[in-house]
Amino acid sequence: MKPLYIKILIVLALLAVAVFFFGIPYLNNALLEHETEFFLENKSKPKSISFNSDNFSKLPFVVKKYLQKNINSTSSSPQYCQYSVTGKIKENQKSDWINITSQNYYLATASDFIKVTEVQNNFPLWTVTVDKYLNNKASTSSKLLASIPTYDFEGNKLSRSYLVLYLLESVFCPTVLLPNMNVNWKAIDNSKALATIWDNNLKGSAIFHFNTKGEIIKIETEDRYMPDVIDYNREKFTIHFANYKNVGNFNIPTYYEYQWNLAGGDFTFGRFSISDITYE
Repeated sequence: MKPLYIKILIVLALLAVAVFFFGIPYLNNALLEHETEFFLENKSKPKSISFNSDNFSKLPFVVKKYLQKNINSTSSSPQYCQYSVTGKIKENQKSDWINITSQNYYLATASDFIKVTEVQNNFPLWTVTVDKYLNNKASTSSKLLASIPTYDFEGNKLSRSYLVLYLLESVFCPTVLLPNMNVNWKAIDNSKALATIWDNNLKGSAIFHFNTKGEIIKIETEDRYMPDVIDYNREKFTIHFANYKNVGNFNIPTYYEYQWNLAGGDFTFGRFSISDITYE
């Protein structure tokens, strides 16, 4: 009978491995898909676009120039956009670059987003990280092989940091920067303007830098928080943009970089390219 028991144990072991590598990731993907569908179904109505309103006329000149140049259609604003990203990230200043792919869901009518990033660690290992800002609350979680929890964090610091990140990545959906959203503008000079975003009890600001073509080339903020071993620390952060392309209703940058501006020097930790983007 021993060979029979051995066969049964082998079958059970194979089933356990199958559940671990296929069942748990499937359940996680199903949960994320349900959450994403709920996110998209609860979007607000699209808002009209007008370059002739009193509120638009009060914007800083450099902001008006940017919006008029990079919004190609004024029929109506999209409700959300979905974009795919390929790129590389660094975990710290001494680490090697790691390849990533990311699916981003960005609501254009409220300050909500979901980012699902697959990080290619050492083959055959990979990590799936989900970053969310939904209903005034942020969270981040990572799972090795999409199954084994390795990191979870939420809190007011992360919520403020992700609200500001929503503002920074509005460049991919410029209607968010129109005056009928929860964004306020203040002129600095003929190439810079300060934008402040708010969402209930949260608020953050960033300085937008424009070139002579009317494009946003970088955004700086001191309202983002860098993850540390135990907590998140407030640090200066810059996002750089390049390679503007016409994607239909908008002209957007298709290459961007993340950078922490630390006391000991700048740390560029992310380089990304948008491979596909759609608006609805």
